Amino acid sequence: MKRIGQFAGQRAEGLVRVANGAPPPNFSDLFPVVLRLSEAHDEVALRVLQRAGVELAELVRIVIARLFSEEESVAVAMSGGVFRESWLVRDVFGSDVLQLRPQVVIQDQVVEAVAGALALARLASQKPNQNL
Repeated sequence: MKRIGQFAGQRAEGLVRVANGAPPPNFSDLFPVVLRLSEAHDEVALRVLQRAGVELAELVRIVIARLFSEEESVAVAMSGGVFRESWLVRDVFGSDVLQLRPQVVIQDQVVEAVAGALALARLASQKPNQNL
């Protein structure tokens, strides 16, 4: 965290050097700094968050393609600190998911992971002979 903290008041270019350095940083430590920089309209930080939304949307597309048919409507929920804290990641993610798969229904609110786990457990208990 020391290497990351030294860039807290600077532009995101310094963070890029840290992120690509050896040993690699704990990327969850980078997020609060990138978020602060994005709020100050740092172009690199804004691009990092936009890219995060795009890449997360692509992961969702891959998972949906493997688990569901093209015709099925699929509900998608967002969970975790990146979604909770960054409106930009949420916005780009939602737009890209809908562009990649228009029949997806995205929940507006960020949910806690434990709530999703409980919902899946309830579903499994109602259909004990089926796999999720």
